[in-house]
Amino acid sequence: MTKAINFSKLFIFLALLLLLGQFVLQIFLARFNSQTTDEAVHLSAGYTYLARRDFRYNPEHPILIKALCAVPLLFMDIKQPSNEQKLWDDSKDFFFDSWFQNRTYGEKLLYSSGNNAEKILLWGRLPVVFLTLILGLSILYFVRKFYSSAGALVAVALYSLNPVVNAHGHLITTDIAIALGFFLSTIAALYFFKKRNFRNFIFLALALTFSALVKYTAIILVPVIIVLFVYSYIAGFIARGERIKTFLLIVLVFVLTWALVFASYGFKTDQIPRVSSISDVWAERNYPQKQVEVTTNRKTFDKILHFAAPALLPRDYFKGLFMVLTHAGGGHDSFLLGKVSNVGWWYYFPVVFVAKNPIPALILIGLGIWAIAKIKDDRKEGLFILTSALIYFLFAMSSKANLGIRHILPVFPLLFLVSASLVRLKSKILRIIIILLISWLVFESISAFPYYLSYFNQFFGGKQNGYRVASDSNLDWGRDLKEIAKYLQDNSLGKVYVDYDWNGASSLKYYGITAKEAKNLKPSDEGYLVIGGSKLGSSEYDWLDSYEVYDKITPSVFVYKLR
Repeated sequence: MTKAINFSKLFIFLALLLLLGQFVLQIFLARFNSQTTDEAVHLSAGYTYLARRDFRYNPEHPILIKALCAVPLLFMDIKQPSNEQKLWDDSKDFFFDSWFQNRTYGEKLLYSSGNNAEKILLWGRLPVVFLTLILGLSILYFVRKFYSSAGALVAVALYSLNPVVNAHGHLITTDIAIALGFFLSTIAALYFFKKRNFRNFIFLALALTFSALVKYTAIILVPVIIVLFVYSYIAGFIARGERIKTFLLIVLVFVLTWALVFASYGFKTDQIPRVSSISDVWAERNYPQKQVEVTTNRKTFDKILHFAAPALLPRDYFKGLFMVLTHAGGGHDSFLLGKVSNVGWWYYFPVVFVAKNPIPALILIGLGIWAIAKIKDDRKEGLFILTSALIYFLFAMSSKANLGIRHILPVFPLLFLVSASLVRLKSKILRIIIILLISWLVFESISAFPYYLSYFNQFFGGKQNGYRVASDSNLDWGRDLKEIAKYLQDNSLGKVYVDYDWNGASSLKYYGITAKEAKNLKPSDEGYLVIGGSKLGSSEYDWLDSYEVYDKITPSVFVYKLR
């Protein structure tokens, strides 16, 4: 007599197989992709944190991921740039963002100091690859507990086959890490509000601490937790007589979180210097780049400091948080659907979310939300998860810095989790639909390989049309240098101009790209132009509209033959 198939074990096996495949893929991409524009900045800053015990570089991000990615560099023979000490000394003023010095240091460290850039990048990326795996395993574990093994397979398929996740799951940035932190913080909050014991208290505090040390946008978790507290009371997770006690416990969680953040910064109690005006600083020091200033609004800065005693606040953490909030409210040049703006669009993130997710994933997420509304037993927990995701999404929509879908990655795992509720509906037709959608998702992921960063779905013309939809970290972002170098080596084009300056001129030279820079290129010039898709959205190249694309090196890098 044959044994019946244990479908539960089979689903878990398939889910683990998908995560293993994603892990291998991320290692391959870590070797395949050249540096995206922020990675040298993050990695070199993290290296100085470990080597110098000083956090002056890259203040707009907390220290954890940068330091973690830089750990392998401590075991390498790293050669320093010749002007490393000058760059360091020029960055000592607290009131200025050292982005210029940090970026210069990072580019020189990788490309012009005799180091092996490929080796440094690969080892620096591996910690993020493992964080991507940990997030996948976390989704598997909690979805199985909330729903079933079949639901876990659906959620893991959505995660491991998602082009956005796979585009960023190996990069030295904070995006995957904050997605992990936000996911665990939401789950921990659900556990805590349903059962307020010591284990869940510590789980929530640690999840919030991890998030706070990964990205300053984790500050969103403060209103998220407060709203979820109110929701939990309305949903019946918190009894009427336990409201005040639960609220006080939340306050204690925040206090413990801040104490752990403080400890991570070495319990530094250095006073933040005070000056009468920012112009006094300019008068005392010769800074050629005034754009490195942290803020011109010293009055506001000092007012906030008045309510934040330095003894309770690591000054480096406060500086970065202030900078990020200023940036989000001040805006940044961005591109969407043929338009350029410095203040963004409220609909930017809804558009890129729909554009850069595969159609079958969008359908599965939509069906999952429908299932949450339909299944009474799952409704309270499901709405809890969706509330957390919605608050984050709304905060992102209010930002004027519209720089890529990666900034809403934290909502992805939560949506994948609620999508798993589909399996609770007892419908054979629905199960067939789920299988077909996941099969379609597999096809989409294979078709996108290896250019996940520039993926756009068929609603928006596919990856070949992505440069018309959104740019920056949605499109090229610097990852195409190796393919550009190989293309120019394999094709004798004669006179070639290159406009692909994501990582500085030294990165082109490192990969043997000797073409002329296209800074002063005119329509009357002859030859070939190699250009990144993000550049095509600028008015500088409006004259290219009269030219046909000669060739494409990647979906995000174009070759034009000039007259």
